Amino acid sequence: MAIKIYCEQGALTQALRRLRESGSVEIVAGDESPPAVLPTSEIRDLNLVRSEPPGALADYSGSTHFETILMTLGFTRRREALHVDLAWSNGCRAFVTQDPDILRRRSRLEELLGMRCFHPARDEAELLRFIADSAPGSGRP
Repeated sequence: MAIKIYCEQGALTQALRRLRESGSVEIVAGDESPPAVLPTSEIRDLNLVRSEPPGALADYSGSTHFETILMTLGFTRRREALHVDLAWSNGCRAFVTQDPDILRRRSRLEELLGMRCFHPARDEAELLRFIADSAPGSGRP
């Protein structure tokens, strides 16, 4: 079974593309995925052409961690908090981003969510080890 990795736009590396093609990882969001509805989106976040949001209003309640994620990143970083919440809500094991605010707070986010955060270039070797160690049969959870 593939592990889920959230890649923000511009963070999908060639190595991750190859792992996705091999079936080792499932990429959530990123440059080549269909746009996802963020779990705590507001109408202003959706860029809708029509007045009705997709899905039911209950779909926009957010995870139990959204407020803590928002407090961790800072209240002015709402859209970034939405992305982190989306990744966690979708069961992602890793979050790949170039966002310095998220990366500066990665220890707290990892402690809160159990989801690792990586920079696509600087942390690529560590990310690839994490994926290999997380693969079924690796002996690690």
